[in-house]
Amino acid sequence: MKWNTELPVKTRRVARPRLGIVVLIVGGRDRQERRRSDNETDWGTIVEMIPRFVLLAFADVGCAFLVFLPVVVLNLSKIVPFERGFFCDDDSIKLPHKGDTISSGLLFALGLCIPIAAIICGEAAAMKFHQEHHNGALVRSSRQLYLALYLHLGAFLFGAAVSQSLTEVAKFAIGRLRPHFLDVCKPLNLTERCAGSYIPEALCTGDASRVADARKSFYSGHSSFSSYTMIFLALYLQVRMPWRGTRLLRPLLQFAAILGAFYVGLSRISDHKHHWSDVLTGFFQGTIVAMLVVFYVADFFRMSHKIEEPAHDGRRMDTVNAANSV
Repeated sequence: MKWNTELPVKTRRVARPRLGIVVLIVGGRDRQERRRSDNETDWGTIVEMIPRFVLLAFADVGCAFLVFLPVVVLNLSKIVPFERGFFCDDDSIKLPHKGDTISSGLLFALGLCIPIAAIICGEAAAMKFHQEHHNGALVRSSRQLYLALYLHLGAFLFGAAVSQSLTEVAKFAIGRLRPHFLDVCKPLNLTERCAGSYIPEALCTGDASRVADARKSFYSGHSSFSSYTMIFLALYLQVRMPWRGTRLLRPLLQFAAILGAFYVGLSRISDHKHHWSDVLTGFFQGTIVAMLVVFYVADFFRMSHKIEEPAHDGRRMDTVNAANSV
């Protein structure tokens, strides 16, 4: 009788570990099914979101075009800058005309390509990290990549359009004379007309397009565009690309970006294209626009996903939870 009484006790002790193994197997299968269903749901969600996403994308493109419209209208229409007079003894507009150290084409190519390439590489690296540390969730991370590229690139280009529109409106509305204005204008009968202290209207005999451009000194488009693009890039590197290696690599890249923008602005002074106040104002405007776009349009600091190592191994945690549930 005693032997028969102890047998069920031993059986129960042996059965408990088996129950834990069964729970682990069933739990693993459930997790695989959930992942499979999540991926299927993601594909379905993507397909359902395509029409709405396309409409929103067209709306965003329309908004960006409206912001950039002043640049198109002012440069393609027959609108001329405000014709400002000058003082005969104003030496700040008597400098000789020089070429560009940094041409407009080179400025726009570098200012657009470098941040765009950095954003694409940064978001692709974030997606790769997400796949490696989240069980290879390809569909979910791919969707996040496309959404991040759309948001960040769209915000960057929108801010660039804002910066250029503000600059062009200021140039045409103020009409400040460039340092090389008299060299380009070649005013008629300047000696006779300088009997007074102020000439309200210059009778220019030089090339009309160059004269019109010489009336667009305030403020510097080179400095505003370069400061906007490079400040945006520096803030993107700060928020979206945390470095786990050397602590000075990211500050080095940020310094290089800001130094490049600083050099572009200074070159406009040495090229006799702008006064120092034009360049300083351009730096200020580009920086303000970049910060507003980063904080309120792209909203980097709210939606930034810091790339961090997982605190625990997922499989080990599942095993512990299943064992504790027995």
